[in-house]
Amino acid sequence: MQTGKPEHQGRAVTYAWLIVAPLIGLGSFEIGFLSKHELAWGQRALAVGSLLLLLLALGVARLRFPVVAVKRKDYAYRRSLLLIIPAFLQNLVPHLLTTVLFPFLKQTKIGFLPLLVAATMGGGTFLFRLRPVTRFADRRDPALVTGLSALLAALAFGGLALGDPNLALYWTAVCIGAALALYIPGWNALIVRSLPQNERGEGWGAISTVNGPAIAVGPAVGTFA
Repeated sequence: MQTGKPEHQGRAVTYAWLIVAPLIGLGSFEIGFLSKHELAWGQRALAVGSLLLLLLALGVARLRFPVVAVKRKDYAYRRSLLLIIPAFLQNLVPHLLTTVLFPFLKQTKIGFLPLLVAATMGGGTFLFRLRPVTRFADRRDPALVTGLSALLAALAFGGLALGDPNLALYWTAVCIGAALALYIPGWNALIVRSLPQNERGEGWGAISTVNGPAIAVGPAVGTFA
Protein backbone atom coordinates (compact mmCIF):
# COMPACT_ATOMS: atom_id res chain seq x y z
CA MET A 1 0.00 0.00 0.00
CA GLN A 2 2.82 2.40 0.85
CA THR A 3 4.42 1.90 -2.56
CA GLY A 4 1.24 2.66 -4.49
CA LYS A 5 0.55 6.03 -6.09
CA PRO A 6 -1.80 8.39 -4.15
CA GLU A 7 -4.82 7.53 -6.33
CA HIS A 8 -3.85 3.89 -6.78
CA GLN A 9 -3.39 2.69 -3.20
CA GLY A 10 -6.85 1.16 -2.89
CA ARG A 11 -6.44 -0.84 -6.07
CA ALA A 12 -2.90 -1.85 -5.05
CA VAL A 13 -4.35 -3.46 -1.91
CA THR A 14 -7.16 -4.98 -3.99
CA TYR A 15 -4.80 -6.63 -6.46
CA ALA A 16 -2.67 -7.97 -3.60
CA TRP A 17 -5.86 -9.33 -2.01
CA LEU A 18 -6.75 -11.07 -5.27
CA ILE A 19 -3.57 -13.12 -4.94
CA VAL A 20 -4.10 -14.06 -1.29
CA ALA A 21 -7.87 -14.45 -0.92
CA PRO A 22 -8.41 -17.27 -3.47
CA LEU A 23 -5.77 -19.30 -1.64
CA ILE A 24 -7.55 -18.68 1.69
CA GLY A 25 -10.88 -19.73 0.20
CA LEU A 26 -9.36 -22.75 -1.50
CA GLY A 27 -7.79 -23.85 1.78
CA SER A 28 -11.08 -23.55 3.67
CA PHE A 29 -13.11 -25.49 1.10
CA GLU A 30 -10.35 -28.03 0.60
CA ILE A 31 -10.17 -28.86 4.31
CA GLY A 32 -13.97 -29.18 4.45
CA PHE A 33 -14.11 -31.36 1.36
CA LEU A 34 -11.26 -33.65 2.43
CA SER A 35 -12.49 -33.97 6.02
CA LYS A 36 -15.95 -34.84 4.76
CA HIS A 37 -14.58 -37.92 3.01
CA GLU A 38 -11.80 -38.83 5.44
CA LEU A 39 -10.79 -36.91 8.56
CA ALA A 40 -7.15 -38.00 8.22
CA TRP A 41 -6.96 -36.32 4.80
CA GLY A 42 -8.01 -33.02 6.31
CA GLN A 43 -5.44 -33.42 9.07
CA ARG A 44 -2.68 -34.07 6.55
CA ALA A 45 -3.70 -31.01 4.55
CA LEU A 46 -3.50 -28.89 7.71
CA ALA A 47 -0.03 -30.25 8.43
CA VAL A 48 1.15 -29.40 4.90
CA GLY A 49 -0.35 -25.91 5.20
CA SER A 50 1.43 -25.34 8.51
CA LEU A 51 4.75 -26.39 6.98
CA LEU A 52 4.27 -24.05 4.02
CA LEU A 53 3.41 -21.19 6.38
CA LEU A 54 6.59 -21.82 8.35
CA LEU A 55 8.68 -21.78 5.17
CA LEU A 56 7.01 -18.52 4.12
CA ALA A 57 7.81 -16.94 7.49
CA LEU A 58 11.45 -17.98 7.17
CA GLY A 59 11.55 -16.61 3.63
CA VAL A 60 10.41 -13.10 4.60
CA ALA A 61 12.37 -12.91 7.86
CA ARG A 62 15.36 -11.31 6.12
CA LEU A 63 13.39 -8.53 4.43
CA ARG A 64 14.20 -5.02 5.64
CA PHE A 65 12.31 -1.77 5.13
CA PRO A 66 13.45 1.82 5.69
CA VAL A 67 12.36 3.44 8.94
CA VAL A 68 9.97 6.36 8.44
CA ALA A 69 9.98 9.05 11.12
CA VAL A 70 6.46 10.30 11.90
CA LYS A 71 4.86 12.27 14.69
CA ARG A 72 2.84 10.21 17.13
CA LYS A 73 -0.83 11.19 17.43
CA ASP A 74 -3.03 10.30 20.36
CA TYR A 75 -6.05 9.38 18.20
CA ALA A 76 -4.31 6.75 16.13
CA TYR A 77 -6.71 3.98 17.16
CA ARG A 78 -9.95 5.94 16.95
CA ARG A 79 -10.36 5.68 13.20
CA SER A 80 -9.58 1.98 13.13
CA LEU A 81 -12.11 1.19 15.89
CA LEU A 82 -14.97 2.16 13.55
CA LEU A 83 -13.74 -0.40 11.02
CA ILE A 84 -13.20 -3.33 13.39
CA ILE A 85 -16.83 -4.54 13.46
CA PRO A 86 -17.19 -4.53 9.64
CA ALA A 87 -13.81 -6.24 9.38
CA PHE A 88 -14.97 -8.96 11.78
CA LEU A 89 -18.22 -9.52 9.90
CA GLN A 90 -16.61 -9.63 6.45
CA ASN A 91 -14.35 -12.46 7.63
CA LEU A 92 -17.09 -14.21 9.60
CA VAL A 93 -19.63 -14.57 6.77
CA PRO A 94 -17.51 -16.52 4.22
CA HIS A 95 -16.46 -19.00 6.91
CA LEU A 96 -20.09 -19.49 7.89
CA LEU A 97 -20.72 -20.62 4.33
CA THR A 98 -17.89 -23.15 4.18
CA THR A 99 -19.77 -25.45 6.55
CA VAL A 100 -23.27 -24.66 5.27
CA LEU A 101 -22.48 -25.04 1.58
CA PHE A 102 -21.97 -28.81 1.37
CA PRO A 103 -25.15 -29.79 3.29
CA PHE A 104 -27.08 -27.22 1.26
CA LEU A 105 -25.89 -28.67 -2.05
CA LYS A 106 -26.64 -32.19 -0.83
CA GLN A 107 -30.22 -31.34 0.16
CA THR A 108 -31.01 -29.36 -2.98
CA LYS A 109 -29.37 -32.02 -5.21
CA ILE A 110 -27.86 -29.45 -7.57
CA GLY A 111 -25.66 -31.22 -10.11
CA PHE A 112 -22.05 -30.49 -11.00
CA LEU A 113 -22.82 -28.95 -14.42
CA PRO A 114 -25.25 -26.30 -13.08
CA LEU A 115 -22.70 -25.43 -10.39
CA LEU A 116 -19.96 -25.09 -13.00
CA VAL A 117 -22.13 -22.84 -15.18
CA ALA A 118 -23.12 -20.71 -12.19
CA ALA A 119 -19.49 -20.40 -11.03
CA THR A 120 -18.44 -19.37 -14.55
CA MET A 121 -21.16 -16.73 -14.68
CA GLY A 122 -20.25 -15.37 -11.26
CA GLY A 123 -16.52 -15.36 -11.97
CA GLY A 124 -17.04 -13.69 -15.36
CA THR A 125 -19.18 -10.97 -13.78
CA PHE A 126 -16.54 -10.40 -11.12
CA LEU A 127 -13.67 -10.06 -13.61
CA PHE A 128 -15.70 -7.88 -15.99
CA ARG A 129 -16.67 -5.34 -13.32
CA LEU A 130 -13.56 -5.34 -11.13
CA ARG A 131 -11.25 -2.97 -13.04
CA PRO A 132 -13.70 -0.07 -13.59
CA VAL A 133 -14.93 -0.37 -10.00
CA THR A 134 -11.39 -0.15 -8.58
CA ARG A 135 -10.88 3.12 -10.47
CA PHE A 136 -14.18 4.56 -9.25
CA ALA A 137 -13.54 3.53 -5.64
CA ASP A 138 -10.06 5.06 -5.64
CA ARG A 139 -11.06 8.33 -7.29
CA ARG A 140 -14.66 8.91 -6.17
CA ASP A 141 -16.67 7.32 -3.36
CA PRO A 142 -15.57 3.97 -1.82
CA ALA A 143 -18.39 4.10 0.77
CA LEU A 144 -21.01 4.12 -1.99
CA VAL A 145 -19.34 1.17 -3.71
CA THR A 146 -19.22 -0.82 -0.46
CA GLY A 147 -22.87 -0.06 0.33
CA LEU A 148 -24.03 -1.20 -3.11
CA SER A 149 -22.10 -4.44 -2.67
CA ALA A 150 -24.00 -5.20 0.54
CA LEU A 151 -27.33 -4.57 -1.23
CA LEU A 152 -26.41 -6.91 -4.08
CA ALA A 153 -25.27 -9.63 -1.67
CA ALA A 154 -28.54 -9.38 0.26
CA LEU A 155 -30.56 -9.73 -2.95
CA ALA A 156 -28.44 -12.68 -4.03
CA PHE A 157 -28.76 -14.74 -0.87
CA GLY A 158 -32.38 -13.69 -0.35
CA GLY A 159 -33.29 -15.04 -3.78
CA LEU A 160 -31.44 -18.27 -3.13
CA ALA A 161 -33.12 -18.75 0.25
CA LEU A 162 -36.67 -17.92 -0.78
CA GLY A 163 -36.88 -19.29 -4.33
CA ASP A 164 -36.24 -22.57 -6.09
CA PRO A 165 -32.46 -23.10 -5.69
CA ASN A 166 -32.14 -24.70 -9.13
CA LEU A 167 -33.60 -21.57 -10.76
CA ALA A 168 -32.16 -18.94 -8.40
CA LEU A 169 -28.64 -20.40 -8.58
CA TYR A 170 -27.65 -18.45 -11.70
CA TRP A 171 -29.11 -15.17 -10.51
CA THR A 172 -27.35 -15.63 -7.19
CA ALA A 173 -24.01 -16.36 -8.84
CA VAL A 174 -24.16 -13.22 -11.01
CA CYS A 175 -25.20 -11.03 -8.05
CA ILE A 176 -22.45 -12.45 -5.83
CA GLY A 177 -19.86 -11.91 -8.57
CA ALA A 178 -20.99 -8.30 -8.95
CA ALA A 179 -21.13 -7.82 -5.17
CA LEU A 180 -17.56 -9.06 -4.75
CA ALA A 181 -16.37 -6.83 -7.60
CA LEU A 182 -17.84 -3.89 -5.69
CA TYR A 183 -16.97 -4.92 -2.17
CA ILE A 184 -13.29 -5.78 -2.46
CA PRO A 185 -12.06 -2.53 -4.03
CA GLY A 186 -14.64 -0.47 -2.11
CA TRP A 187 -13.59 -1.86 1.27
CA ASN A 188 -9.87 -1.53 0.60
CA ALA A 189 -10.20 2.03 -0.70
CA LEU A 190 -12.42 2.89 2.27
CA ILE A 191 -9.72 1.82 4.71
CA VAL A 192 -7.04 3.72 2.78
CA ARG A 193 -9.20 6.86 2.83
CA SER A 194 -10.15 6.49 6.50
CA LEU A 195 -6.62 6.09 7.88
CA PRO A 196 -4.07 8.92 7.59
CA GLN A 197 -0.76 8.09 5.93
CA ASN A 198 1.17 7.78 9.20
CA GLU A 199 -1.48 5.56 10.84
CA ARG A 200 -2.11 3.01 8.11
CA GLY A 201 0.29 0.36 9.35
CA GLU A 202 -1.14 0.62 12.86
CA GLY A 203 -4.71 0.71 11.56
CA TRP A 204 -4.25 -2.29 9.27
CA GLY A 205 -2.72 -4.16 12.20
CA ALA A 206 -5.71 -3.44 14.43
CA ILE A 207 -8.20 -4.37 11.72
CA SER A 208 -6.31 -7.53 10.78
CA THR A 209 -6.26 -8.65 14.41
CA VAL A 210 -9.99 -9.42 14.31
CA ASN A 211 -9.60 -11.69 11.28
CA GLY A 212 -8.39 -14.62 13.38
CA PRO A 213 -11.38 -14.71 15.79
CA ALA A 214 -13.81 -14.28 12.88
CA ILE A 215 -12.23 -17.16 10.95
CA ALA A 216 -12.34 -19.32 14.12
CA VAL A 217 -15.94 -18.48 15.07
CA GLY A 218 -17.38 -18.75 11.53
CA PRO A 219 -17.07 -22.53 11.04
CA ALA A 220 -18.38 -23.20 14.57
CA VAL A 221 -21.51 -21.11 14.02
CA GLY A 222 -21.93 -22.50 10.50
CA THR A 223 -21.72 -26.07 11.78
CA PHE A 224 -24.41 -25.32 14.37
CA ALA A 225 -26.62 -23.81 11.63
